[in-house]
Amino acid sequence: MKRLWLPVAGAMLVGCSSGSGLAPLPTTPTVTVINPPASVRLGQTAVFNAQLFTPRGARGTNYLEIQVINPSGVLSNRITLNVTQVPGCAAGATQCTAPISFGPAALPLGIWNVTVTVFDQFNQPGGRQVAISVVP
Repeated sequence: MKRLWLPVAGAMLVGCSSGSGLAPLPTTPTVTVINPPASVRLGQTAVFNAQLFTPRGARGTNYLEIQVINPSGVLSNRITLNVTQVPGCAAGATQCTAPISFGPAALPLGIWNVTVTVFDQFNQPGGRQVAISVVP
């Protein structure tokens, strides 16, 4: 399994209530982050998965964007990937899983924000932000 490395200086649950039938699937992209770490030690790497849902199909280029903001609010890293750079994903796909590695190699300590955004064929975004504490 390939991992998306971030060097730094899911299933969709569709519920039904009594007598209502199935809920409709969303038409806009969504991201579900699976088991993100609450904290990671400086110099170590944590791996988590992002499940990417694009009901109207994954776009081929600029499909996935990952941004890392450090505790000072400064953009530390931004990676944009084409759909073929996400293991097992292809243009038009409605669901893919992206393994994401977060490994802060430099200070500052504190809360880092990782934002995962996915785009569909109509350029509609959907995303999720995760806060990860970097400790000594």
